Amino acid sequence: MAKVAYMKKTIALVIIFCLSWMFVAFRGNAIPIDQELNLKLGQEVVLPQSQIKLTFESVLTDSRCPIDVECYWAGNAEVKLKLQRKRKITTAVLNTMERDQVVKYRSYTIRLAKLSPDRHSGKVISPNDYEVTLKINKD
Repeated sequence: MAKVAYMKKTIALVIIFCLSWMFVAFRGNAIPIDQELNLKLGQEVVLPQSQIKLTFESVLTDSRCPIDVECYWAGNAEVKLKLQRKRKITTAVLNTMERDQVVKYRSYTIRLAKLSPDRHSGKVISPNDYEVTLKINKD
C-alpha cells in the first residue's frame, strides 16, 4: 500500500515539474507591454498573456532619405512582420511613414516606431544590421 501512495506522489510531482517547465519555457521570450521593443531581423518574441508569436521577418523596401543628404521627401521603408497564433499565420507590412505605421491584431496594437540603422549615402545596409523598434499596446 505504501508503494502505491509513493508512486502517486512521484507521478504528481513529475507532472507538476513538467507543467512548470513548459510554462517557464513558453514565457521565456515574452515581452513587456506599453514599452518600446527592439527586434533584430529574424528575432521572435511572444506577446504577453497570449500565444501570439511576433517575428521581424524582413525589410521589403528602404528608400529613406540618407541622413547625410538633404532631401525634399523623407522616403519610406517597409518592414514585414509575422504574427502567429497556434497554426494560423498572418503577415503585416508596416511603413516608416505615418499613414501605415500601425497594425491591429487580435487585442493588440503594434506600431512601427523606428527602423535602424539610418541610411547613409553610398553605403549599403546589410539585412542582418536592420532592427525595428515597435510599440505594442493591449487594447
